[in-house]
Parts: sequence; C-alpha cells; structure tokens
Amino acid sequence: EEEEELVVQLKLLDVHILRIGLGPTATTDKKNSSPFRVMNASLVTSSILTDAMFKYDSDDDDNNNNNIDATTTTTPTNENKNPNSTKKSPQEKATVSLTIPPLDDLVHQSSTYLKPPHDIQFVIRESMARIRSFISRVVELGILRTRYLTQIQSISSSSISSSPPLDQEVVCTLNAQITVVLRLTPDCPTLPNGVYVDQIVGVGGWSRKDLEEMKDVVNGKGC
Repeated sequence: EEEEELVVQLKLLDVHILRIGLGPTATTDKKNSSPFRVMNASLVTSSILTDAMFKYDSDDDDNNNNNIDATTTTTPTNENKNPNSTKKSPQEKATVSLTIPPLDDLVHQSSTYLKPPHDIQFVIRESMARIRSFISRVVELGILRTRYLTQIQSISSSSISSSPPLDQEVVCTLNAQITVVLRLTPDCPTLPNGVYVDQIVGVGGWSRKDLEEMKDVVNGKGC
C-alpha cells in the first residue's frame, strides 16, 4: 500500500514554485518530532533560465560599461505583452540558456543527514540558493558572451540522481589570441573560487611557460 503524501507548494523569489512532497515519518518518538518527512521536491515552474529574462546593463557595441551589478538582475521582465508588438520576446533575445538541475540531491542530503523539521527547512533554503546561483550565472554568462567569443557547454550531470550538479565548461576566445577553458563549479558565481582556468592555449608567439604563469596568476586570485 502506497504511503500517503502531503504536498506543499511555495513561491520562491516571486516567480518559481517549489513543490515538496511530505510523507509520514517512521519514528515513534512523539516528543519534539514532526509527523512528516521530505519525500521529494521539484520545481513546478520552468527550470529553464535565459539571460533575456532579466534586466541588466549589458555592454553596447560602442560603449564598454564595466560597472555591472549582477545582484540587481533577479526580476524577470514583462516585455512583449502586446501581440502586435514588433519587439522580440525574452526567449527570442536570449543568448544564454541554462537549466536549473533537479533537486533530488537536496532531498537525498536532507533525508540522510537531517531529521524533521530540519529536512524541509534545508530543502527550501538550498533550493532558493540554487535558483539564485543560476540566475546570477546566466546573467554573468550573458555579459561574458557580449564581450568575447564564447562557447557554453551544458552542465555535466551524474548518472546518480542523488548526486549534486557537476562542473560546467566555458570556452572563451580573447582578443590577445588566447583561448581559455573555464570550469564553473556548482557554486559559481555565488561563492569564491567558483570558477577557475582549466586550460589556456595561445597562438602568435605565446610560450607555454608564459601561458602557464598566466593561468597560475588568475587561479591564484580566487575568482
């Protein structure tokens, strides 16, 4: 006989709907215990984010503006409400698209290491942190793409659903005839050291020694 499930839905950051399935706990300790534990969690709303969904001061072709505040970019725009408008929709203007990874790893961690009600608190808190992190990442990558020739790879995924998201690879071609392979950790860009130079290749007279020194200097800054 299947366990009964209590479903809780929460709105996060005014846009995303988080669905949490709760089931009865196995414990018989009635004192200071919750009757429910987290069984599953997922986003009801779309998990796809694009840079065109958020307002930010991207660079114009003739005006390089380095004063960009990515922390102010968490409000989706409401463009193209008029069906007769010739403006492009956010989806049409998007240059970067990322998918928020499933929340199975958060459920696994909460059930393994936490007891109710701390498990649901953990899932809510970490789900919100993950959404914020990916909002910041999609905006940062959108800005990067306006400045350099950039190839953005899909986020690596594990065959085990309970495993956390893996690194993401970004290849940038710089003006100095240098191509850089960046590795973005799951915490990028919200935590220090969330991105590092994995490989660096130069043409037109660059020596391997100079490139390796450049790589060490950049990684040493803890971007």
